[in-house]
Amino acid sequence: MNSPAKVSVTLSVGGKTQAVEEFEWGGEPEPEPLPPEYDFDGGVWSWTGTSAASVSFPDKNGGDPLTVAATVTDSETPATCETDGAVVHIATATYDGRTFTDTKTTVLTAFGHDYTFDGFVWTPVYPSDEDVNTSDGHGYVGAGSDDPVISDEPGSSDEYMPIIGYTVMARLVCSHNSEHVVTLTEDVEVTHIDTPAGCETDAFRTFTASLTYGGVTYTDDVVQVFEETAHGHDFSEASETFDWGTGENDEVTASLCFYCSYGCGEFISEDAEVNMEAEDPATLCELGGNVTYYATILYRDNFYEEEKEVENVVLGHDYGEPVFEWIPDGANYYANAYFVCSRCLDHTVTVQSSRATSMGSEGTSITYDAYVVFNDQRYSASKTYGIRDRSYTPAVGVNYKIGDRISGMNNDTYFKMGSGEYDEVILVDYYNTTVILRLDAIVSDDDYTIYLTDASTGIATQSLYLWENGARGENVAGWNVTFEEAYGTPVGITIVSGSGTAADPFVLAPLYGNTVTFDYGNGEIKILPFTEDEVENGARAVSFKADPKKSGYVFNGWTLDGEPYSFREDVTEDLILVPAWVQVAETVSVYFMVDGEPYEVQEIVSGSNAAYPVGPRREDYTLAGWYIDDETVLFNFDTPIEEDTFLYAKWELDP
Repeated sequence: MNSPAKVSVTLSVGGKTQAVEEFEWGGEPEPEPLPPEYDFDGGVWSWTGTSAASVSFPDKNGGDPLTVAATVTDSETPATCETDGAVVHIATATYDGRTFTDTKTTVLTAFGHDYTFDGFVWTPVYPSDEDVNTSDGHGYVGAGSDDPVISDEPGSSDEYMPIIGYTVMARLVCSHNSEHVVTLTEDVEVTHIDTPAGCETDAFRTFTASLTYGGVTYTDDVVQVFEETAHGHDFSEASETFDWGTGENDEVTASLCFYCSYGCGEFISEDAEVNMEAEDPATLCELGGNVTYYATILYRDNFYEEEKEVENVVLGHDYGEPVFEWIPDGANYYANAYFVCSRCLDHTVTVQSSRATSMGSEGTSITYDAYVVFNDQRYSASKTYGIRDRSYTPAVGVNYKIGDRISGMNNDTYFKMGSGEYDEVILVDYYNTTVILRLDAIVSDDDYTIYLTDASTGIATQSLYLWENGARGENVAGWNVTFEEAYGTPVGITIVSGSGTAADPFVLAPLYGNTVTFDYGNGEIKILPFTEDEVENGARAVSFKADPKKSGYVFNGWTLDGEPYSFREDVTEDLILVPAWVQVAETVSVYFMVDGEPYEVQEIVSGSNAAYPVGPRREDYTLAGWYIDDETVLFNFDTPIEEDTFLYAKWELDP
């Protein structure tokens, strides 16, 4: 190619030179450069640490190389206690649909084991054949069997073989890998201490394993209980003095501590029985006085006692549960609740209930409920009364039992038990009746005999009539119908034939069964009879509406053989019920003496008057009166009586 020459070009316009340009001219023109051709197989990687990398590709046509930045990711194989690990850094570059990679590796060195203490492994040691029939001082003997079924629990059904020791291994676990475990035996020290039986614990041996590892000492215990049992406490050492205190209701209390003689420090406290003595206990309620308290305990056949004197004691009245007295109120009832001081006995608070609530009737009884409020506390009681009133039209087959009412007669017309030589049933209170009742004088057969007498004269009659306002039988007190005993005690009368007319009189027969006798204690007796059929059907007794009365006392229910009687029990035999009493006022006794024996004893409220007794009688003598001081001073029955009094009968010979 020729060398270029300089060429000058002048531009003239209108004869004037406008521009002059010089340039080289001459030779052949330069060729166009070639496009880049990169060598993708000859890339060169460059790393900046382990987190950045790039790859450079040279230009085959001599141009500048191509540099592509890469993305770096890591893939780690962790090191273990025993093997190295590695982190592979992977650089990935992408260009024109092509992917290029390079790696760089960082080695992770194995870090070795890091053992820590994990615990002890205890293996019991049993007696060997040489140990058979030998003892370790605690009564343990080898099993004596070639292949015993071993149990280390005393009392086990398997053959018991005691543990005489332990082999102990210390278990070490690598903190990096729990599967890497080593055990130490020789470095473990095993000791034991024997503890004798105590009050509550059996004798036992404590084995202790000890290991010092890594500057730290580790221990563990295993307890082996011996066959000997705890001997228990011996609470035999009493404290020198009683502990005195006050109970929930301000009563004085006392107790005594008994300590265990084995010195374990345990003790028990036994409550003492506390009794009080005062010159006049009644004054303690309100006036006060000096009191001596006696605390006594009988413990393990030993008697302990202590006294405590207290001056100017005012205890106040001591009221307990009340006694309810039921008062008729027309067809209903109300109740008086008597709260009696148990200490002075002569201080009673009476609280009257509102009208009792009828809880309805069932069969032959009706129940009432009543309550009172005293000292902010509610007290309630219930009472069940019998409904024995019946109304029969006299006819064959009708049974008249004691307590039954007869149709058409006036109020209180019942069959009632008499008190003659034989068992009697008396028909009473039948004045001005419109009923005509005729009874045969004597009815006899092989089994029984019935006697009919005029109750006012005692004279047997063929028949008795009771006409409306008639003369015969008018104002007669009653008819006694006496049965000779044949099949036990009759409980009433049954009409076996007749129409009750003069031409066809009633024929009577005794009615047998069981009876419940209510003995009021003052000579009054009421009887509830039950036929055999009623008894078989589960008949039950009910109390009469009229409760017994006793001066200075409140009726507190019926008793059988000294125990409260339950009216829920079936009557299966003859019963005699007597009243229980609660004293609500101070009472005194008046003894009416005849020939050195009490003829009658009256218990009356202190300060009230005694009643003149009915009788007594003595043949050929007349009672001249009752005397004080053995027939020397005549007693005036208007005199208030405030203490127990003896009065003596004085007799005068009839002229």
